[in-house]
Amino acid sequence: MKQQLKKISKKEDGFTIIEVLIVLAIAALILVVVLVAIPQLQRNQRNSARQSDAARVVTSVQNWSANNNGQVFPTDPTNGPGALDSVVNDLGDLTQYDIAESPAESDLEAEVFATSLEAIDDLTTLRIVPGASCTNDPDPGSVTNTDVASRNVAVQYAVEQAGNQVEGRCVDS
Repeated sequence: MKQQLKKISKKEDGFTIIEVLIVLAIAALILVVVLVAIPQLQRNQRNSARQSDAARVVTSVQNWSANNNGQVFPTDPTNGPGALDSVVNDLGDLTQYDIAESPAESDLEAEVFATSLEAIDDLTTLRIVPGASCTNDPDPGSVTNTDVASRNVAVQYAVEQAGNQVEGRCVDS
């Protein structure tokens, strides 16, 4: 009788198949959540770096103006030789853009416009727009001409959105 009670009360060691399946299901769910979140986190990091790079360009252009007796940043290299070179040298390396030794090979652009300029839709370009300020009309990241002779400067850039969409953004002084 005692042996029968010992057999009945003795518990088997190990896990049941149900317990193993529950643990595997929870692990799979955690893995799916992580794999879905990683691309969004990486996209947000790249977009933050782009915004930081654009802000550094604005600061560099303002430094150029301050170092050149308050001159307006020229968009035509013949009007201000070395202005874009000076900004490129001041920036050093940007995290999301290729700043080449020659401005012609760089992702930086300097552009003049009459009244307004649409947002950038290229992730590899930073556009310096002297005498401008950022506006959301007609699109986010658009700029409008404030005064060509002013020391205002806008820098346009693009960010990634979900679904491989690109949206223009702008930073100004």
